[in-house]
Amino acid sequence: MITYNLDGGTANNKTSYNIETATFTLSNPTKNGYVFVGWTGSNGTTKQTNVSIAKGSTGNKSYTANWTPIKWTVKYDANGGTGTMSDSSHTYEGGTHFNKNAFSKKGYSFDGWMLSRVVNGKTQWAYGNSDGDWIDATSWYELGKNPSGTRLYKTYEDEQICQRDTYINGDVQTAHAQWKKVTYTISYTLNGGSISRQKTTYDVETATFTLPQPAKKGYTFVGWTGSNGTTPQKTVSIAKGSTGNKSYTAVFEKIIYTITTSKAGSGAISNSCIVSYANDNSIFITPAQGYVTSSLKIDGVSVNPVNKYNFLDVNQNHKIEVTFTITQNKKMELMQKEYSWIDLKL
Repeated sequence: MITYNLDGGTANNKTSYNIETATFTLSNPTKNGYVFVGWTGSNGTTKQTNVSIAKGSTGNKSYTANWTPIKWTVKYDANGGTGTMSDSSHTYEGGTHFNKNAFSKKGYSFDGWMLSRVVNGKTQWAYGNSDGDWIDATSWYELGKNPSGTRLYKTYEDEQICQRDTYINGDVQTAHAQWKKVTYTISYTLNGGSISRQKTTYDVETATFTLPQPAKKGYTFVGWTGSNGTTPQKTVSIAKGSTGNKSYTAVFEKIIYTITTSKAGSGAISNSCIVSYANDNSIFITPAQGYVTSSLKIDGVSVNPVNKYNFLDVNQNHKIEVTFTITQNKKMELMQKEYSWIDLKL
């Protein structure tokens, strides 16, 4: 009888013999992920990959298969990113991991690795099942030649374990960095203004765009401050290739309106003045002695004469016109003075 301890391997060998059995050599076993390094047992304690049982031999035999795990190398490709990474060495079922990602790409976040290798001059890629999960070390195919229900495999964790990727001893694989565009936010502080058609997000590939200008009743837009600096700028653009969250604050100043005053006749009226939006202002009207305010027009419209006209919540330019007219008593007084002067001369 011949017995075998294959330790998970497979082989097709004789299980019995007799003294007349012709000399034969044991077939070496195979085991996925491992290299057969020899038999021990009835042939001794030294591992041998070539063991024969000669014709004329006698006695039961027993043999144990000895294995060593395969080893392979992973190289790292930045795939459009920048930086350098050393190769990593891996052992089947050895608990080894991919190296921690050291690449970077402006405007992108690291999104795992995809694996390729070259076998017999042809590039193969690692494929997973329809959910993208790892299948086994045989799931390597040329692009477009993968079975239905499979898709390119991508690791999802940095430093993910890598210990059953291949059954080829000395395999050389390349881990290609995968990148995901980062979406950045744009926030606005409008200080009571309003805006439309503004972007609230962008990424590194977004075409250059200019912020719209906000509006606020009674105010003039001075410019944006914030991510563009502390000096207000009316025209602010975010160029393609920019990165980072942005925030902008609208700067406004009140519109200044003019109240223009004019008069005809003897009397006084407040000087022309300027008034900020939504503020109030009073214009004082004082006829000279012996005169009355006969006409008062506000923006060309006649109103009842008053001694003080209040402009409330000003939101436009105004014009106030006043006419002073002499009273009858004043006329008589002047006439009497004129006649008295004539008498003196006579």
